[in-house]
This record gives sequence, structure tokens and C-alpha cells, in this order.
Amino acid sequence: MLTLQDYIQREIDYKFIVGWGAQLYVAQLQSKYGEFDRVKAGPEQGIDDDHLCHDCGAINGEYHVPGCDCERCPKCGCQWISCDCRFTAQGKMSQELIAKLYGKFELN
Repeated sequence: MLTLQDYIQREIDYKFIVGWGAQLYVAQLQSKYGEFDRVKAGPEQGIDDDHLCHDCGAINGEYHVPGCDCERCPKCGCQWISCDCRFTAQGKMSQELIAKLYGKFELN
């Protein structure tokens, strides 16, 4: 698994909003939504070794950030943000936690 610093570097390289690298990192730590295994980003979503997710920046084999419009529901397989399944994703990071994480690294 990549380190938090790797995700922060991706954030910098691709000019994501500040804190997004940390969101991607935390998303990799959450493999389930309730009892269901999360679906990783992959070619079926147009994500391969040469393309990032257009919405959250995940690469092939990574989990999307919760709320990403490309993430698939682990229960029904439909687009997660618009399916009718009734469970919620936990894992959104607070701005305070992001600030603490970023305080450990010098950003360019």
C-alpha cells in the first residue's frame, strides 16, 4: 500500500484540492461498507494503469473516496451515490484531522 506521503504527492502532481491526498489515503483503509466488501477502481470504470478516476483520483486497484461518482455499490453493483441501497459510508475525514496529517509534512 502507498504511504500518506505518496497520496499527498499525487495531490500535488495532479493539482487536487488541499486535503484530497489524505482523503484518498483514508479511503484505502476502509475495505467494507457495513457487511459488504467495497469495489475497487478498475477498467470497468474506465480506470487503468494510465488513467486516474476522473472524480476522486483513485488508480486501478484502489478504493474510491466515499461519495465518488464512479464508485460502485458493493451490494447491487450500481453507481453507489445514486442506488437505492440503504447503508452509508463512514470515513469522511474531518478538516481537523486533515490539518493534523498535513502538519507532519512540508508541502511545496
